[in-house]
Amino acid sequence: MRPTSLLVLAVVVSASAVSASVIRPQTRQLEYAVATTENGVVRGEVVTSLNGTPYKRFLGIPYATPPTGDLRFKAPLPAANWTGVRDALTFGPRCSQSGRGSEDCLHINIFVPQTDDVSPLPVMFYIYGGGFTAGTSNGKAPDYFVENGILLVTFNYRLGPQGFLSLQNVDIPGNAGLKDQLLALQWVQRNIAAFGGDPTEVTIFGESAGGASSSFLFLSRKAEGLFRAAVMESGVASTPWALQPSPRDVAYRLGAALGFQQQGDNATLDDERLAAFLRAADPEDLSTAQIDGSPGIIAFAPVVEAPSDSAVITELPEVSLSEGRYNRVPFMVGVTSGEASLFALLAGFMNESEASETFVQSVADQIPLPTEEERIEAAKRVEEFYFGSEGYSVNKTQAISDVIIAHVDI
Repeated sequence: MRPTSLLVLAVVVSASAVSASVIRPQTRQLEYAVATTENGVVRGEVVTSLNGTPYKRFLGIPYATPPTGDLRFKAPLPAANWTGVRDALTFGPRCSQSGRGSEDCLHINIFVPQTDDVSPLPVMFYIYGGGFTAGTSNGKAPDYFVENGILLVTFNYRLGPQGFLSLQNVDIPGNAGLKDQLLALQWVQRNIAAFGGDPTEVTIFGESAGGASSSFLFLSRKAEGLFRAAVMESGVASTPWALQPSPRDVAYRLGAALGFQQQGDNATLDDERLAAFLRAADPEDLSTAQIDGSPGIIAFAPVVEAPSDSAVITELPEVSLSEGRYNRVPFMVGVTSGEASLFALLAGFMNESEASETFVQSVADQIPLPTEEERIEAAKRVEEFYFGSEGYSVNKTQAISDVIIAHVDI
């Protein structure tokens, strides 16, 4: 985040402002900008980019009803209408994460270049990363986009349990966070023309979990017609961390961590009791609970849902790709060097034998050979390719990058 991309209220002190030892701060006069959405009128402001390019900024516009109470873990509902002019001058709160944020967080931000050209502007729709457990759109600098004539959209979507808890049933099927993304895209289709944007020229993009999210939307029939291109940076749907393989297990582990006692005699009744228990839980407790022995690399991540009218993902990404079920739009996929420096740092806390065993098993799980013995043997050959006889400390970052980040099945 670049401080120069944020609104700075200048304090001007002059001799005439000093009276009786009191300094009276003065702020610059705001230049407002107004747009009419389907929910009501919003008032943003005109600011300048790092290099002096003027643009209009609209912040914190609600695109969904706050998903609290009985709506927690549910697919989002559209925002309610308002009367009068709603200020869109400050970012809304980030979504609940690590004991911070709020559940009333489903807001969207619009950054519009000032131009004499009346043609509709191309739109880029940014999905932030953070492993589906952290992240925010707040404070992301739009300078480069507006300086190049691009209308930028950023928004918040639910994270952690609130965004990705799943009981694999009708009540809590999962993927609420991805459904937030879909609703935000639908909002853009209906409203972006009011800001000067072209709804037929929307490109979705993101990094890490945002890249994987772009990939899931690329694969989802629910997203058909909502965007014309996709960019997936440092993450796709088929990466090993982008799907939770055992969501019901994780949900019950979360309940246990917060004090829920499973009766076990009736699975349907237990599901109902657990859902009620977790909906009544404090959001800070949900986002800070320590889950023991969670399957999958990320506890709360997207899941494969049972087919339904609201389902976003109904089959494994590899199946969608191999059978050609995806949105027919241009896409880009990319990674950068040293992607997994953080993971390598964490792995450095393990001794070499533990690290080697973890690497071999992680690779073996992804090798399409018929037996476990063949997969393990092949994984050991991969380990030899990266590390040779010099030990796990050599090429650690590159190896983990290739396994965890640069694993692409497209």
